[in-house]
Amino acid sequence: SRVAIQTLDGGFDVDGAVHALLVESHEAIPVRMGKEVRVVTKLALLAAVAERLRDVRAKDVMVFPYCVHADEPAGTALAMLRDLGVSRLPVVDDKDRILGAVDCLDLLSGAPPERRGFLKGERVQPAVAVSSLAHAPPVVSAEASIPKVIEAMQAKGRGYALVAEGDRIAGIVTPKRILKLLGEKRKGAYVNVSGLQGEDDFLKELVDKEIERHLRVVGQKLPVDQLVLHVRTYAHGGKRKEYEVKARLITEKGFFFAQAVAWDLTKSMQRALGSIEREVLKATGKRVARGRGARKRAAQGP
Repeated sequence: SRVAIQTLDGGFDVDGAVHALLVESHEAIPVRMGKEVRVVTKLALLAAVAERLRDVRAKDVMVFPYCVHADEPAGTALAMLRDLGVSRLPVVDDKDRILGAVDCLDLLSGAPPERRGFLKGERVQPAVAVSSLAHAPPVVSAEASIPKVIEAMQAKGRGYALVAEGDRIAGIVTPKRILKLLGEKRKGAYVNVSGLQGEDDFLKELVDKEIERHLRVVGQKLPVDQLVLHVRTYAHGGKRKEYEVKARLITEKGFFFAQAVAWDLTKSMQRALGSIEREVLKATGKRVARGRGARKRAAQGP
């Protein structure tokens, strides 16, 4: 399937590019430089902002990852990548010692051509042990500074770093978890907003109030980890402007995405955030309804 990706101009603002990547959840964004089109990646943007985060340690942003045992068949690792929605899996032994890591490309390389249909959803899966397909991952200590973590990622050309205590797995650090620190923390969530540089203070204040209201409403339903908002402005002659707002809300239960366009910035913002609120209410409402049904059946007995 095709996905429309925003193209940046050659003189792009780094923070704007960071937020665009976060809100779109892409690994890279094309950049138009005259007649050429190049690509800026998350790793490149990480390097550009690394020094801002020199006081942050790997332990401050790591999470404990899903892991796969070295003796498991590659088919098991594939199923985990698909079902868990993760991009890679650390490979460990019985004592949680790091032996490597695998992603979809590693698994594809281990399947003979006539059996590579498994990546398209077929049930044919390679039986080879996952450890034989693992690559050498970037590994850092829990006390490593974020610039050192980014250096390790770049040295291996990987968009993540495993955190080790001795030789045992302790966590994983990803670009998203680093980049979100560039946002402002509000009501326990990181908020990243870009694209408002040319707007007046009154409009920015209205946007801030709408964000605060949104976090208050949604926070009553789900713990919020991050809210990313990216605003693009389109001029249509004279002083008239159209505002496109893309929003991504990241919670412990998953993420919600919305997009809205309006001639008024506050209306566009309200529509995008309102759409996310409705999706959150719908999702949490279903869970509450199922919970009530289960309690009712339990009370009735077998």
